[in-house]
Formats: sequence, C-alpha cells, structure tokens
Amino acid sequence: MGVRIRSNKFKKFFLVGALTAASGTLTVFASDIYLRNFINDNKDNFEKNLSTQLGHPVEIGDYSGLRMWGFSIGSSKILSSRQDRSTAYVSDLKIQIAPIASISRWRPVVILTPSNAQLKLVENANGLYWTFGRSTELGKSNVDIKINLNKTSKIIFESSDIEIIARGDIFYRSNHKYLSGSTSLLFQDES
Repeated sequence: MGVRIRSNKFKKFFLVGALTAASGTLTVFASDIYLRNFINDNKDNFEKNLSTQLGHPVEIGDYSGLRMWGFSIGSSKILSSRQDRSTAYVSDLKIQIAPIASISRWRPVVILTPSNAQLKLVENANGLYWTFGRSTELGKSNVDIKINLNKTSKIIFESSDIEIIARGDIFYRSNHKYLSGSTSLLFQDES
C-alpha cells in the first residue's frame, strides 16, 4: 500500500513537470515567431525613425533569435549622409531588457550589446565628424539605454588614420537627457 502512494505521487510530480516543460517550450517557440514577425513587419518604420534621428540612413539586420531577457539582430549599418561621410557597423546587436534596473527606476531599461562595432568618423568641410538629424518623438522616449562596449568595439578617425578600441559601459537616461558611464579608450598599439 505504501508503494502505491509513492508511485501515484511520482506520477503526479512527473506529469506536472512534463506539462510545465512543454508549456515553457511552447511559450519560447511562440515568442520567437511573434518577435521575428513583429521585427520584419516594422523594420522599415524602425529604420526610418532611426535615420531621421541620427541624420544618416540606417539598415537594420535580420532577426537572429531570442537571447536571455531579449533578442538579437544581425549585421546592421549606419550609412554616410549628405552632411558627412561617417559610418557605423555592427556584426550583431543583442537587445535585452534589464528587469531589476527597470523595476528600480520605474521605467524600462534596455541593454544594447554590439559585437564587432566599428564607428568610422570622417571630418566634413565644416570640421564636424557627425551631423545628427532633426529631433522627433523618438527623442522623447521613456526608455533608458545602457550600451555595453567590449574589446571588439573600434572608433576610427579616417582623416588622421587613428584607430581606437573602446571598452566600457555608457548609460543614457532619456528623461533627463543625461549621459554617463565608464569607458576606456585605447590606441590600437596599446590594446
């Protein structure tokens, strides 16, 4: 009789575990499909809004799948504009939500982690390296942004043939228009 009770408890425990695992897998699979379709359907709008804000044409890469607390997109570019020839490139961009920081700040905090980021700055006739576009509603967002730069992030000043490796974190608080962080800039031969 004692064996049957344990056997029934084990069966119930196994059934609950199997249902939990199946529903979790289904949720991840459905979320991945929904996010892929959402990004593909809205890519043109995202590119247009970012292009207006940055003053340069933007090409957003393809959706690359879910990541822990977020997702990833493939190689993306910021192209040169009429005002300057500066460009930017990332081979992969991981976009995550920081749940604890979002709760503590009472606003969403997004973490951007680029791979193989390259910012090529070319001085224009006015001595400016980058000319931003006009401000839009995007600039009045309610989202804080943290950018994680790793050892693959480079800044290249084309006119003086200088290449700098950037490491560190940059934090942008949109409600205060405040930029802070800790970064290290190393010349190519110092890395």
